[in-house]
Amino acid sequence: MNDNIEEFLEELKIDKHSRVQQSLDRLNSILNEHYLSGSTDFSIATICRITKKKNFLSESSIRNSTGIVYQLLINKWKEKVGKDKNSKNNKKYNLGPYEKIIRDKIQDQAVQLVLLQLLVEKNNLEKKLKVFTDKVDGQPRYMIDMRKVNKQVEISNNQSLTFTIQEVEALKDGLSNETNLVRKFWTVQESGAVKDLNGDQIYKIGYIDAQKKILDFLNNL
Repeated sequence: MNDNIEEFLEELKIDKHSRVQQSLDRLNSILNEHYLSGSTDFSIATICRITKKKNFLSESSIRNSTGIVYQLLINKWKEKVGKDKNSKNNKKYNLGPYEKIIRDKIQDQAVQLVLLQLLVEKNNLEKKLKVFTDKVDGQPRYMIDMRKVNKQVEISNNQSLTFTIQEVEALKDGLSNETNLVRKFWTVQESGAVKDLNGDQIYKIGYIDAQKKILDFLNNL
């Protein structure tokens, strides 16, 4: 069977009476309109209702033995919708190894969805970030000054800074390997950097140390 609907239509019209050919053309136009509307219901019953509203082919004209050409055309459009749906279903995000880890280790589907959505957003951000690392004619598209500046940041106790209980608990949760689901997949380096299961750095050197210092500071108040 030809996969091209227009060619398939012409094949159906071969050796048919001109009246049948005209009916096939009109039915094809109706089916095309139905397809463009976004509908995926191409059952014989549904199409019969549509043609009835348009004072076109009756249900008996389509369903009886002489209406086999109409049925074939309807089924052809139904196949097209099925292929479109399968094509869309096959277009999935490649979330990398994290997806399998999340699905295997986390049973709560609500938590799974949240983490998978975060991965999708992370991948999208990485694609945008790639613009800054692409090269044009062998040269970086953008130049970023990465020279280190010897500057020490000091926090004065004279300044007023208030933390709520929830904020303190959130900081503690970020260091906990038992309560924080994402933290379970981290590897904390002696330098305070954080790497994922693939060895890629996700937090810079000193990240964990900075969190601990903040907590120690709060505990000593």
